Amino acid sequence: MSRLFEAAVIAASYAKFRPQPPATVIAHVIKYVKEGLLTEHPIDLSLAVDIGCGSGQCTNFLAPHFTTVHGFDTSANQIKHAKENNSFANVLYDVADGHSLPVMDNSVDLVTCCQSFHWLDTNIFYPELNRILKRNGVVALITYEMPFVVLNATHKTGEQDMTRQLIRSFYGHSKIKSYWAAKERCLVDTAYKTVVLPFPNQMRIDDTLISEGVSASSIVGYINSWSAFQSLKDKNAKEADEFIDEFKKVSTDMCGGDLDADCFSLEYPFHLVMARKK
Repeated sequence: MSRLFEAAVIAASYAKFRPQPPATVIAHVIKYVKEGLLTEHPIDLSLAVDIGCGSGQCTNFLAPHFTTVHGFDTSANQIKHAKENNSFANVLYDVADGHSLPVMDNSVDLVTCCQSFHWLDTNIFYPELNRILKRNGVVALITYEMPFVVLNATHKTGEQDMTRQLIRSFYGHSKIKSYWAAKERCLVDTAYKTVVLPFPNQMRIDDTLISEGVSASSIVGYINSWSAFQSLKDKNAKEADEFIDEFKKVSTDMCGGDLDADCFSLEYPFHLVMARKK
């Protein structure tokens, strides 16, 4: 898996500025898991594993539904941050690679990868997935695209189409474009539509998360969590600063010059791809 998110400062930005999956997406996942376990007796969901858990954006949502939830990430700082902010007694976090998990064979009801699947080598991950999942166990891949931006009614000062594409225009900016991992980003940008899971009856659900009351400074924090921005910063700190300064100018101009005004809403297209082991 990728090691682009290991630094402590990136872990902090990731926890603060990355979106959590919509509750509706988690509800779809849990419903699908339970549908494979139809029984007259109460359903016991014993173990969920969240791979590439980061600081726990998805992991914590699973806590009410399973006896134990185990989040794994290759970044020690991400895991440290997740542990420090963990409020669930049944949620565990450990450093581990999704290609080799410290999990017993045929023991897992659900495996989730939230914005992490594209960093995995499927030639290694799929056999590992088959090893740890129980019969009728589910794999759920959750991904989200770069958000669209909406300028709130009290700050209608600019072209709405330009505003809507604000983050996406900087995502493809000439200063940063070459630092994106092309193969991995292609999977995300196409909403995992080309992903073929190793189990039958694959299904997908599309959803949208709307995050209201967002400032330009919060979007700067989100940009700081991008793998490509961190790569640019490591390679050329001056260009990275210029990139952020340009974004601040464009975005604050839309908000009447106030970097901290909550003048935006963000619309994240979320996508869910699932399949069940037979």
